[in-house]
Amino acid sequence: MYRRAVVAVVILMMVSGGMPAAWAAQPVAAVAAPAAPLDLTILHTNDFHARIDEYDVGGGACTNAANCIGGYARLATLVAGVRADTDNVLLVDAGDQFQGTLYYNLFKSDVVAAMMNAVGYEAMTVGNHEFDDGPAELAALATAAAFPIVSTNLDVSAEPALVGKLAPYTVVEREGQKVGILGVTTTELPDISSPGPNVVVQDPASSVQATVTALAGEGVDKVVVLSHLGYAEDLALAAAVSGVDVIVGGHSHTFLYDPATAQTFSPPNLSLTPVGAYPTVVESPADEPVLVVTAFEWGKFLGRLDVSFGGDGIVTAYDGNPIYVSNTVAKDPAIEALIAPYREDVNDLMTLKVGEITVDAPLSVDGKRICRLGECLLGNVVTDAMLWQVNTVGGGDYQIAVTNGGGLRAALLAGDVTYGGVMNVLPFGNTIATMGLKGSDLLAALEHSVRSYPGENGGFLQVSGMRYTFDPAQPAGSRIISATVWNGTTWAALQPDTVYKVVTNNFTRNGGDGYSWFRDNAINPYDFGPGLHEAVIAYFETFSPVTPVIEGRINFLRRVFLPQMYQGVTFP
Repeated sequence: MYRRAVVAVVILMMVSGGMPAAWAAQPVAAVAAPAAPLDLTILHTNDFHARIDEYDVGGGACTNAANCIGGYARLATLVAGVRADTDNVLLVDAGDQFQGTLYYNLFKSDVVAAMMNAVGYEAMTVGNHEFDDGPAELAALATAAAFPIVSTNLDVSAEPALVGKLAPYTVVEREGQKVGILGVTTTELPDISSPGPNVVVQDPASSVQATVTALAGEGVDKVVVLSHLGYAEDLALAAAVSGVDVIVGGHSHTFLYDPATAQTFSPPNLSLTPVGAYPTVVESPADEPVLVVTAFEWGKFLGRLDVSFGGDGIVTAYDGNPIYVSNTVAKDPAIEALIAPYREDVNDLMTLKVGEITVDAPLSVDGKRICRLGECLLGNVVTDAMLWQVNTVGGGDYQIAVTNGGGLRAALLAGDVTYGGVMNVLPFGNTIATMGLKGSDLLAALEHSVRSYPGENGGFLQVSGMRYTFDPAQPAGSRIISATVWNGTTWAALQPDTVYKVVTNNFTRNGGDGYSWFRDNAINPYDFGPGLHEAVIAYFETFSPVTPVIEGRINFLRRVFLPQMYQGVTFP
């Protein structure tokens, strides 16, 4: 068993007369007293995704102050408040600081390092998105950061850009006692980011165990793991490795809270159902408690775990909960001043031209929100961009893209397309999600899509790579007449037992609008690809001028309602 001093055998031999005479003649060295107990407060973030500035509670641009949350200026206020009132505070991050806003698109690691240094982080681990721009950008962050970046299962010894930039672990001291902090990165890294051929991802559990053993040899008996594996994997790691006390998790964007019931955080309203308790307690192979925590996403919460260690380094007590970074939290003026010049350039970018569209792509026609009723030009552009992003840019072989019509929130008018224009269409900050899905589940999802017609339905699926026909006169659940998928040469009938590779957005993939099939039956899902708006912007930059047309992706056996004419094309 790790971290337990064993002196009982020697004492028993002394009192029983079993000690050799030569030993008894020598003076007995004093046995070191156990270390004093230690109270430690761990503040933590994960999956921040470049939310440098405040943003709307729904994830889009901050246009109404009453709905604005998050941002480093508010986070800094909370961190400073805890540090002022509490001893032995540690601020750490579990990865994915990169990617997700124009701040990162424009300034890359520079703005991330500036903010994290200013707030006073003491360690972070490597998320998969830290490699989105290759090893060099991660190296730039490591060079600029005033804190160590740790990952014990990444071997970067063959990658010139990263040699000497990352560490397997770091050790900090609190009240003269050593606390080891090590990192671990998802094994999915080569498939979902761009680490290059020289970065080797090793097994997390064996890497962590080896590092914990090495730390024990240095007299470190309190260990915190910064994990970018995901909540389920963190629980498995806690149960597999001895010597770990706390796992601060990321990657799965999981919300934990205690008590584990639906919580409403206000203002503004944010209702969330926790996946588990904060912390989730797992018993290690050494029969010691391991506290697993994580803090959702985007800096919406600052995790706070108060943990007490006994003199033997084992957890004896704990408390805490994530702290909501709401608009009631004052902004730190120094951080606001630091953000200001970056913000100016971001605002300028909002008006930057990214391409052209030759026809109006409206949101409403004749007072009807058409993307919630049938095929629409906006839906065709967005789903085509999604499929192009994962296949051409991402190198995948996906067949179908779907997105919810209610996620399209503004028109694109003929003429110039700007960054801001695209972000008005897609204001929610959704990311591209991928999965495998059986044809039978796709068919069920299509039935769900058309169930409300002729009523508007925000979950109505816009599609690319497939076509479907439905009969509105039939009862809901029995309306799909046919569905076909483009196989590269022709349209082939959707097969119930075939697994198709599907692209969507993370909201829909996780069951938004009632799409439980995407949430519950997805095969190898991944929800944290590029931002949906980023894919559409890149599509316009590549293919402008863009001329979308209504092409029969969604057909009606009997039309109950749709405008007779839409962009000069008669509906079927």
